[in-house]
Amino acid sequence: MTETQRRKRRAVRATLRIPVIVIHRPEPTVIVREMTSAVSVSDIGIGFRLKQELEEGQLVELSLQLPRELRKFDPESEYYHVWGVIRHCDRVPDPNIEVHHIGVALIGARPPIAYERDPMALFELAGYGADGLWRVVETPGSVRRRRQPRYPIPVGVTVAKLDSANEPAETEDTVTENISIGGAAVFSTLVLNVGDLVKVTARQYNLTLSAEVRNVRVGTDGLPRIHLRFTDGQFPLEGIEQL
Repeated sequence: MTETQRRKRRAVRATLRIPVIVIHRPEPTVIVREMTSAVSVSDIGIGFRLKQELEEGQLVELSLQLPRELRKFDPESEYYHVWGVIRHCDRVPDPNIEVHHIGVALIGARPPIAYERDPMALFELAGYGADGLWRVVETPGSVRRRRQPRYPIPVGVTVAKLDSANEPAETEDTVTENISIGGAAVFSTLVLNVGDLVKVTARQYNLTLSAEVRNVRVGTDGLPRIHLRFTDGQFPLEGIEQL
């Protein structure tokens, strides 16, 4: 049995529902803080659920009231501030909400130097360090996907359901639940299926875009939504976050 295997066997996971602050960077200059709860924890890893999809190999900073017996450092502080690398991010099958189960391997009190140079770098595990936590190395040639930020802003739009000739067959005036340059979630009672094509018109912006339906769901508030991906252009978001 290798040393890594022995350490893995000693890493006893506990089911602790403790709050966790997850700090991550969707863009080099953008820092996002999200609150969630741990699903399971150990001295070298943690699992939790998050609406935001994170990428395998991405670094995150965590802050939580971890029991002292599970800490590798800083046993006296109220909050344990530790860095980790995303090991997996799996979509949870829930028709009402988009949520992901995320597993993080803990790497220490500070990120590696390569992260300071490029916050969008990806990393992979390289065994254990002397402190008992995981060591990481930058993944050669890795390029993180720049995820498009979504803004939870109601933008007035008209959605047109298309017929077999790609002509408007039925229209609905509605608003977006959230929107990005590449797509939107829209409140809609139109009968649509995944893969259908629609036209989305935002008169405020003098703009019409074609879009593909990527998901259809009813939220916990009982309102139906469609998730759209724009196929022939981008939505002009300049200044929209101030609306």
